[in-house]
Amino acid sequence: MLKYISYRSLILLFIIFLSSCARYQKQWDQVRIETKEPHSGILGAWTGTWKSMPTGHNGKLKCIIKEKDDNVYEFYYWATWAKVLSGGFRTSCEVSKKDALWTFEGTQNLGALGGKFSHKGKATSKKIEATYKAEHGDHGIFTLTRP
Repeated sequence: MLKYISYRSLILLFIIFLSSCARYQKQWDQVRIETKEPHSGILGAWTGTWKSMPTGHNGKLKCIIKEKDDNVYEFYYWATWAKVLSGGFRTSCEVSKKDALWTFEGTQNLGALGGKFSHKGKATSKKIEATYKAEHGDHGIFTLTRP
């Protein structure tokens, strides 16, 4: 009986996981279609990679950037790791612009799995270069371009 319950729980978790992936992809695709070219800002869909400096682990990375308030943007990331795992998180950043360069910085508590997450970087309308630092010691880089 316990084995049956555990098996059902794993199937349910897997279905929820797939649902989250599909929901993010649908949002990302919609934002990509709605974001008009040529891009004049940093809002919209992005794609690229992340890399952990201490471990060398890396993976694919997508991001949807939306404006929440004046100079506050939401960065909604979806990352893959170990080629089969993926997950997403949102972080708010204060954004400033000087000429054609945006800079941003923010901190988010990702809970038990990630703890405090700090994120800062610079962007043009075509490329984002950012660094991240997690409370548990991991730190690395994000590199994104327009799809």
